[in-house]
Amino acid sequence: MHSEGLEFLSKRVLAKKLDFPVDRLHRNVLVPLGQEAAATSTSSFVFTRHRKIASTIVAMLERDFSEDIGEIFVGLAVAAVQEINDDHFLPENPARWRFDISNHFFNSGRTDLAIKIATAVLSVEPSNSITRTHLANLYRRAKKPDRAAKLFRSAEGGIHRERSYFFEWAVAEGEWGNFSENVMLAAYSLNDEISAPQVDNDNAAFALTGMGVAFGQLYSKYNNSIFRDARYAVATIGRSLRLNSEISADLKDHLTQARDQGAPKQTLQQAFNKLTIGVTEAAKIGVDPEVKVAIIKPTSLGFEGLRSLIENSLKSGKRG
Repeated sequence: MHSEGLEFLSKRVLAKKLDFPVDRLHRNVLVPLGQEAAATSTSSFVFTRHRKIASTIVAMLERDFSEDIGEIFVGLAVAAVQEINDDHFLPENPARWRFDISNHFFNSGRTDLAIKIATAVLSVEPSNSITRTHLANLYRRAKKPDRAAKLFRSAEGGIHRERSYFFEWAVAEGEWGNFSENVMLAAYSLNDEISAPQVDNDNAAFALTGMGVAFGQLYSKYNNSIFRDARYAVATIGRSLRLNSEISADLKDHLTQARDQGAPKQTLQQAFNKLTIGVTEAAKIGVDPEVKVAIIKPTSLGFEGLRSLIENSLKSGKRG
C-alpha cells in the first residue's frame, strides 16, 4: 500500500487480511517488523518505514519470490469491505476501499488489476448499486461496454438504484450500440419515478446530450421523423441548462443536424412532448427484456423534476 502511495491501510484491515486478532497485531506483527526497520504505524494506520523501503520490498517479492502483488491488493480490498459491512469502525473513508484503490490502478494503466479489485469488492456486496455502477464504469472506460451493460442486466431485483446507476447503464448500452435501450435508460434516469436525489444540472446535461446521440442513430437507422424531432427536443431542453463548452457544442450540433434534416422549431413545452413521444417510439422497436424489467412503461415517464430544473435555470439566467 505504501509503495503505491495508498496511505490508508488500517490495523483492522491488516488484521482481517492476516486472519489475526487485532488486539495482538501491534505486539506480534508490527513491533517485530519495526525492529527490522520495516514497519511503523500511527494510532490508526500502518506504513512501511519509508516509501523507498516499501518499493524495494515489493520489487524483491515480485522478482525473488514470484509473489503476486496484485492479489494482495485484491485481498486487502475484500477484507476492508467485509469489515465495513460488519459495522466495524474503520478510521478511513470507506470510499477509498470501494472506489479509490481500483481507480488508482486504472489511472496508472493497470486496468486488469483495477477491474479485478472492483469485481472482488462487488462480490462482497452484490446488492450495492454504487459498487456495481463503479465496476461498470471501469469496464466501459476500458472499452468493454458489453461487459458493463451485462453487469447491469444481470443485477438481481430489490437493490436500490439511483439516477447515476441508470445513467451509467444507459451510456454502456449506447456504446455497445443498443440505442433503444440507451434512450429508455437515460430517460428513466431523469424521470420522477426516482424521487431522490433530485435531477441536477450536470446529470441532466449529460443524459440529454447522450440521448441526442441515440436519437440521431435511431433516425439514421429507421428514417422515422419522431426520432429526428426528439433529437431536436433534447437539444432544446438541454440548452436551457448551465453547460460547459463541450456539452454546449454537442447540443448545438444535435440541434443543427436535426434542423437540417427537417425538424421543426419547438417551444420548450413542445420539446418535452416530443421527448416523451420519442422515448415511447424507441420502446416499440424492441428493448432487451433484462432492461425492460428494470424500468416503468415509457408512457408513464414524468419529467416534472426536470421541468423545475429548467425553469430555475431560465430564471437565474444561466443557460448554455
